[in-house]
Amino acid sequence: MINYLTTCLLLFVAHFSFSQCVDFDDDTYETCAGVPVTYNGDPSSLFFNIQESVDFNSGTLPTGWFVNGGATFTQPCGSGSDNTPYYWASTAGSGSPYINSNVYDFSSGGQVVFDMVYAVQGGASPCEGPDLSNEGVSLMYSIDNGQNWNEIVYYSPGGFELPSNPQTTGSAATGPTAYTTWSTFTVAIPQAAQTPNTMLRWEQLNSSGVCCDNWGVDNIHVETAVNGVNYVWSNGTTTLPMTVSSNVDTSYVLSVFDGNMSLMCTDTVFLNIDNSGFDNGVQVITDNFVSGQSTNLIIDAYNDGCPVQNGEVVVKLGSLLTYNSSTPPADIITTDSLIFNYSNLYKNSPHHVIEMNVSTDAAANIGDTVLLDALIYNTSGDINLVNNEKNYVFTVSSGPGSDIKRVYPKGDCDIGYVENDELITYTIRFQNDESGTVVDARIRESIDTNLDPASLKVVATSHELSSIDWINSTLVDFTFDSIMLPTQSQNELESVGYIVFEIDQQTGLSHGASFTNQAEVAFDAMSPQLTNEVVNTITDGSHAPIGDTLEVSAPSAYNWNGQLLTSSGVYTQLISLPDGCDSTAILSLTLDSDVGLDEVESSSVQIFPNPANNQVTVIGKEAATFRLLSASGQLILEQKIQAKHIIPLGGLSSGVYYVEVISSDETVRNKLIIEK
Repeated sequence: MINYLTTCLLLFVAHFSFSQCVDFDDDTYETCAGVPVTYNGDPSSLFFNIQESVDFNSGTLPTGWFVNGGATFTQPCGSGSDNTPYYWASTAGSGSPYINSNVYDFSSGGQVVFDMVYAVQGGASPCEGPDLSNEGVSLMYSIDNGQNWNEIVYYSPGGFELPSNPQTTGSAATGPTAYTTWSTFTVAIPQAAQTPNTMLRWEQLNSSGVCCDNWGVDNIHVETAVNGVNYVWSNGTTTLPMTVSSNVDTSYVLSVFDGNMSLMCTDTVFLNIDNSGFDNGVQVITDNFVSGQSTNLIIDAYNDGCPVQNGEVVVKLGSLLTYNSSTPPADIITTDSLIFNYSNLYKNSPHHVIEMNVSTDAAANIGDTVLLDALIYNTSGDINLVNNEKNYVFTVSSGPGSDIKRVYPKGDCDIGYVENDELITYTIRFQNDESGTVVDARIRESIDTNLDPASLKVVATSHELSSIDWINSTLVDFTFDSIMLPTQSQNELESVGYIVFEIDQQTGLSHGASFTNQAEVAFDAMSPQLTNEVVNTITDGSHAPIGDTLEVSAPSAYNWNGQLLTSSGVYTQLISLPDGCDSTAILSLTLDSDVGLDEVESSSVQIFPNPANNQVTVIGKEAATFRLLSASGQLILEQKIQAKHIIPLGGLSSGVYYVEVISSDETVRNKLIIEK
């Protein structure tokens, strides 16, 4: 159900009657053509009539009001809240100063709104303020014509509210407080005072004498709740809530009338139809994968556009994962896929959420790769295909997590190589592992300077997001009020919450530029907890892992990165790089014959050192051509060499290169790693 915020124009009618309009969440809603939208609000206790307004501008009390103790109706201690006269109280000997109202019918509830101020303690008479804890003012009510009075609220000289006068004499103020400047107070009439015969009183029960402890009130509005509120929409609907649908942008005017059909307020709400096209998306939120244990994961599918979409969500589990169950259950299970049908996805509709339980192979080791793909169809006509398919790469962990941060794409190698135009998606999964229910949750994000905060877009949440608050240009809070997360021991699935947001990189980032991200999770008043940190690094492609098979023909032997090979065959070597791009190089070697070491050393081509720094030495052919190529195959260097030749590499950057030594009887190819 969608709520909308309308701020009504206040219209004064006879007898100073007025009302505030219904509070809605928003006054504009964007949806799809033909999709019903409900404008809803809670009208209870929101509409009031002013029964009486008292401002003392005439310098006298209105009829039916009376005071006790000294009273002045001018401006004896500075300007009033609106620069007009006000009621100013002083004591009368041992008496208590107070001001008493008329009798009102609060049978349906109501409120009182007023301005009040205390003089500053230590000032000159008649502007000397209360300081002791029992010298404040009580707002009181009586339902028996003033024979008995009951406190509603007590305003301490210290500048704060209490349920009642504490009747203690300790010092509560030593100079200016929150109450020593004019302030407006709004107080609801308590249930016990909601009678047809209720009076109000502002009273100071204790003071230090006629000289001191002065205070004042002004602009008192006594308001009673309106009965029989009537709603009239411009389309003829006379109910609240109102449900409408449209194929075009439409505005609706709400008029609110009291029981006598006197207009209290009007405002306009808008229904905007989205014609930009549909945008399906899918996200996976998961706990850690642990060898031999089950893991809960969530597939969150949605349509961030129009028109309404029906289709399939497909989940493919890697070889280390076994499907156990899901809610809802899979509609189709094939040898490699789980297929879930969805329907009626559109902009602002509930997401299609699948809760799934899988098991990780008991033979998996910590650090092993776990693969999981998620796809959403129908994609024909989708305005953005980037978020339709996600190919996740996870690693086996030592244990389950609580507050987990993930990035998509994870990127290659330990430092997460990604291209400089890829959209970055962050997921924060948080879980209540405390001892009691979490009422409110806050997620704080510090946006890396290599990311564009203006592009941030929330695409999925587990619960309704209450607010997004930017603390500064790179610090943002995501707030979940009343999230009510049960403890993990009470309900494993329901104890989890999540938020997923997309963000663009800053433009023009060069190879090696990186951005990190870590979230802060705070539950209620507890200390915030940090998630793990994720990192991505921009690549120009030169980081690509070794994956080609090198085919080499040699007459008798071959020296491969220090490994002397004397027979034909396929060989592998593990290549370790400092950025975590470890990979396996493969060599397919063909030798004319098997010979001894002395012949190998005199006929084979040796290239060393490998990895190299500023130079490399080539030993082998009497006359040959040396060629150096980039990882993408671009020729960088070519020169003639002799039996032993030193090739300078000073102008080259770190990375993976290819070397060719071409002679009349063979061509030797190898990979060369340069480390600076």
